[in-house]
Amino acid sequence: MEAATQTMVAGLAAAGDTDAAVAIAQAFIASNPEHPDMLNAGCWMLALAGVGLAQAETWCDAGLAAQPLSGAIADSRGRLRLQQGRHEQALADFDYALSREAVMSPARYGRGLALISLGREAEGRDDLALAQGQSPSVARLFRTYAGAR
Repeated sequence: MEAATQTMVAGLAAAGDTDAAVAIAQAFIASNPEHPDMLNAGCWMLALAGVGLAQAETWCDAGLAAQPLSGAIADSRGRLRLQQGRHEQALADFDYALSREAVMSPARYGRGLALISLGREAEGRDDLALAQGQSPSVARLFRTYAGAR
């Protein structure tokens, strides 16, 4: 269900129907609104689609409040904050995610983009290369981020 929902959200967002994209994600979360994994899934869906970012942040924050040691939720929030141009906060989230799980290519790639945006070009490029070595398709996850490389 989650993959199909994510595809639907992304398709609606790409077609410009952002309200429908957010509504689909909200309906998905409504089935279990207190579960950290569901909250993370909703946050990630909207962040990837580049829509409903305020709602996505609410879900990420609630997920981390319920499961504070989750690297996956911190990664989702980092992706969201990167999308919002909040690079220092994104870097902190990606650093936290990587402290929980050292080999997490989306967090490593996002960290690289955040570092580059903060003027730390060499460190950022190293992270991008490491992430792409871990997962050659990782850059695709950042296609909606304006600063993606």
